[in-house]
Amino acid sequence: MFQKSFYNFLFSLFIVVLTAFLCSYFNRIGMQSFYDAIKLPAITPPNYVFPIAWLILYTLLTFAYAKILDNRQNRHLIFHSILFLLNMLLQIIWTYAFFAKGMFLWGLVIIILLDIETLVLMLLSHKQNRSTTLLLIPYILWLLYATAINFGVYTLNGSQYVF
Repeated sequence: MFQKSFYNFLFSLFIVVLTAFLCSYFNRIGMQSFYDAIKLPAITPPNYVFPIAWLILYTLLTFAYAKILDNRQNRHLIFHSILFLLNMLLQIIWTYAFFAKGMFLWGLVIIILLDIETLVLMLLSHKQNRSTTLLLIPYILWLLYATAINFGVYTLNGSQYVF
């Protein structure tokens, strides 16, 4: 039992670290090319807040996915796992669209899909394991905040930044 939980945790950690690495890579592209030149909404926090917030969120996501994988009574384990992996993929696609390509409108569309998908994951996980849902609450709150920032960037700068 402990060994399986440990392997589930390692797999969860691998998936989340891979997501963090790819998002960080795409984020750096935007930060180095256009981010300082665009208008940001007043609700945007200072840049130093983002890595701190994401470190906490990625830690919580790692534990949430490990809990999903550990739940042996979950008849929908494969479906919940696919939802989580889709969530990580949407996060990577959003970061690519928004930061690597400066596509603010597409970024907004993608992050809204990410919000919806996260809420679905939380609702379905709640039926299986309430602690998984609790671990995802800070994540959805941050995503909704990021959605508001993305909307602000879109309204202040238009649909796409021209490099």
